[in-house]
Amino acid sequence: ELILRMSLQAAPLEPSEHSPPERVRMLEACRQAKESLNPSSRRLLVELEHEDKSRGSGGRQALTRHEVVLDASAVHEAAQPLVDRTLSLVNRIFATLAHQGIDPSNPRELGALYAVGGSTAFVPVMRSLRQHFKRKLCAAPQPQASTAIGLAVAADADSGILVREAVTRHFGVWREAEAGREKVFDAIFSKDSRSADGAHVATRSYRPAHSVGHLRYL
Repeated sequence: ELILRMSLQAAPLEPSEHSPPERVRMLEACRQAKESLNPSSRRLLVELEHEDKSRGSGGRQALTRHEVVLDASAVHEAAQPLVDRTLSLVNRIFATLAHQGIDPSNPRELGALYAVGGSTAFVPVMRSLRQHFKRKLCAAPQPQASTAIGLAVAADADSGILVREAVTRHFGVWREAEAGREKVFDAIFSKDSRSADGAHVATRSYRPAHSVGHLRYL
């Protein structure tokens, strides 16, 4: 999102003129450009395609390509507040470890912060983590494959590792209330709810205010 905003300003293109599918394509181009960066990169090349309404014919609109070159250090600087916000959340997680009987300052109890995922290739992320956690930072040798490796380990019955899932958002249905005059959200599973055996079962009974049609919820 940030790289797209900077690219549209540099092009220059007006954000309000783009359709939702265009925006999706542009965001994908920005993601690919971001993942092409490495610590030695000085520039970021973003190729944006948009529908040129002035060049269309026969009801079809022509695609115009803009090659935008951004300064990598400017992108890093603009992204730093986002990295800082994420870092504050990591600190909040570390602060809760004491309640679990883990001392974050004791290397025997907390070995390292293990960095995984594609964002470890983004310079401001690893730079900020190294400054903050110093020797406690450990980078995965294959960060892009970390999810697949974790699933493979969890699938091994002999690994002794249990993966427990938690609902990250309230899950429920919108339904009518006050004889159809209002809409209310009925939370079936609450945020962060957990299950000891991995199964979640909930039963709800609703009485419709009318008998026209059937409402089906997914």
